[in-house]
Amino acid sequence: MLTVADGAVFADSLANTAALRLDERYDVPGLGFWRLFLAIAPFGQGSTIACFDPNGTRLADIATSLDSVSNLELQLGGTPGSFAPFQPDAGEQLSYRAITWCFPNCTTAEVRTLRPQRPLAAISGPGLGNPGGGLVTLDFDGCVPNASLMLVLGPQSSYTPAEQTIFHPDGFLWHSGLEFSQMRRLVLLTTDANGQASFSYTNPGSWNGTHAFQALVRDANGLFVGSSTSVLN
Repeated sequence: MLTVADGAVFADSLANTAALRLDERYDVPGLGFWRLFLAIAPFGQGSTIACFDPNGTRLADIATSLDSVSNLELQLGGTPGSFAPFQPDAGEQLSYRAITWCFPNCTTAEVRTLRPQRPLAAISGPGLGNPGGGLVTLDFDGCVPNASLMLVLGPQSSYTPAEQTIFHPDGFLWHSGLEFSQMRRLVLLTTDANGQASFSYTNPGSWNGTHAFQALVRDANGLFVGSSTSVLN
């Protein structure tokens, strides 16, 4: 029979915990990719939902509320993606119950949902699809502010909207419709205070319908943390 002596401390100083949920959707033996989500709700002081890695490190507080939070639930979507920053928003989401206490005798409760927000890529310009060529601009929005991103490209002939999932060495899930073996790095771009970046090139006309582009998003420390949507030229 197991006792307290058989256990090990995962994380300490976690008073007022109200609910927890373990996300094992992409856990792979040897990688330890699972995450623990914990609702911390001290009475009358608001609530926090914290995320921990397998080592018990508190990675981030993903939500705060003036209400009392409980009943964490993870819902899997029909597309790849984990409940983590810069992941596809339809991959996985987290719902919770929020209770508002109204002294002395009223209470309201509602279910709220959190979902990731993935950086968006867009392509435009007079050279797009123009046989005569011209300027084409790639825009990226929703990246880490005052950081950077790496623009990658691959042949459009091998691109598929059904994204593949790989485990990036920096510790996040990379989803892409580009063929990884044919992908090439193009340029490193700096993001502004709004998390936006742009890149322009001149299409000679012969590049129409040849490439697919995607950004790998980096944080302020230079670590890769996610990927954008893809666009075709």
